[in-house]
Amino acid sequence: MERKEILITVVVLFISGLILFTPHIITATPKETSSAFSKGEKVYPFITTQEIPSWGEIVGSQEGSVNLTLGDVVYLKLEPPKNVKPGDHFFIGRYLDAVIHPQTKKDMGRVVFIPGELVVLGGEGNIITAKIHKSSQPIECGDKIYSAPLLPLAETSIRTNKKIKGQVIFSLNKSENMTLKEYIFIDRGSQDGLIVGNTFKIYRPGHLAEKVLSDKGNQIPKFKIGEAVIVSVQKESSTAVITNSSQEIKPGDEVISEME
Repeated sequence: MERKEILITVVVLFISGLILFTPHIITATPKETSSAFSKGEKVYPFITTQEIPSWGEIVGSQEGSVNLTLGDVVYLKLEPPKNVKPGDHFFIGRYLDAVIHPQTKKDMGRVVFIPGELVVLGGEGNIITAKIHKSSQPIECGDKIYSAPLLPLAETSIRTNKKIKGQVIFSLNKSENMTLKEYIFIDRGSQDGLIVGNTFKIYRPGHLAEKVLSDKGNQIPKFKIGEAVIVSVQKESSTAVITNSSQEIKPGDEVISEME
């Protein structure tokens, strides 16, 4: 009897060990991915040179509106062999035109951001219906859908005590004139020692005669026109939010990091 009880105990312990030490494999559906993300985490626009494969795109709407927003019912065309079910949650992603550096004319990549989110209503085949349940900006036909938020590749930055100088190269709204609380992009990133939370002052030179500007020996006075804080860092570029501005900020304006 005692031997039988010992054997049962050993078997129970062995099974418990398997449960404890067997690695868990987690497969995320669109809905599960979304719930893991919806805990107050903020997704910022960023510049990337890579395009992330999507689940499909918005190809129309119930009302035929050009600018779609919260509550609108839209039609999605899925990429084969993607399958979804009612209630699945997706993020809407948009890639803007190429960002060309205002001074060097280098192609820096494309800005990507999330203007909203939607939930699948139903449908069969590769054309289905969905409803927009979050929108921060107008949503358009052609916007892609993703099962997870579009995030930049993780970059390791080594903090530097040196001043970092760069330029404003683009704005989220593709505007030539940017002001308070708008997103801007600068041409410095993790490879330059930038980290999230770094602050910058934004400068612009005054208007001088061409012969003065052409003389490289002249030190041109610059005027502070604003401030910004870094919210997302990539290898060669960063996203910042304007926190203070005395006048409109433009691509080509100089940014200089503040020493901590």
